[in-house]
Amino acid sequence: MASKDKSTYKIVPKGCFAYNPSRINVGSVDWLRNEERVIVSPLYNVFSVSHEINQQYLYYYLKSNRTLQYIKATAEGSVRDNLKLSMLYEFMIDLRPLFEQTKIAQRLDMVQKIIALRKQELEKFDDLIKARFVELFGNPAYNEKEWIIKELESVTNVVTYGLTVRPEYIDEGIDLVSARELHKGFVAYEEAPKISEEDFRGLSEKGKPQKNDILFSKTGSIGHCALVEDDKPFAITQNAARIGLDVEKVNPLWMLYYLRMDYIQDWCKSHAKGNAVKDFQLQDMKMIPLFECPIELQNSFSEFVKQVDKSKVVA
Repeated sequence: MASKDKSTYKIVPKGCFAYNPSRINVGSVDWLRNEERVIVSPLYNVFSVSHEINQQYLYYYLKSNRTLQYIKATAEGSVRDNLKLSMLYEFMIDLRPLFEQTKIAQRLDMVQKIIALRKQELEKFDDLIKARFVELFGNPAYNEKEWIIKELESVTNVVTYGLTVRPEYIDEGIDLVSARELHKGFVAYEEAPKISEEDFRGLSEKGKPQKNDILFSKTGSIGHCALVEDDKPFAITQNAARIGLDVEKVNPLWMLYYLRMDYIQDWCKSHAKGNAVKDFQLQDMKMIPLFECPIELQNSFSEFVKQVDKSKVVA
């Protein structure tokens, strides 16, 4: 509940949809499957659908990458993109026969279950890596190994915001990555909208990451980070930051897992500024407390991570 006064909240009857107009572009939409009715914030839009469409089929349509890109291109607003209900009404959908919609939705449900099980398996591998990190370096919250504490800036050669851009999105082209495409250590390029090579060439170099950079979410889900592992050209938006590392001083893969440790994540969130929308500013990012530990030990940890990653592929 966002407020004690719920008199203005909207009712969502069973079978109906609700979505946040300013966050549907990141998948904030769903329909009520089990309860008879619930209430949602007055900010939400609520709608029902005809008997010609399967709700779960529509749910997957609204969650699809293609639709999310269309939402980003269609939505309007000064602070956040805002998709009005009237705009949603104009969206085109492949309205197949109802029995076929149901069959497709059931198949996608099965795929989602498989993905969920795979995620659980991968999380166990991540827990193993974190345990190895603590064994070698200690917990950043307590610094049992008594490392000298420096600041992140001491091992960087660039810390910069991404770019404020509103290019025309296309189906094929250069990836434009935002904070939402930073997933537990890797960049989900396939989920990012695309821009033309001409638009890309016109962008500032500061928003074009390089190999071994770490990308860091500075708004919203503050602290999500990913390592740039190759020379693939792409750009980042203003809600992500680019951390360029001095690889002679720090191992990039070790740094990635250091920044993902719970204490560091909490530190970053506690230093974010703002009310409605928190923002982790560059001057604070440069001050993230950092263990000064031998790079040989960092390299050893990095090799362990690579071996675990190979096990992930086999599994």
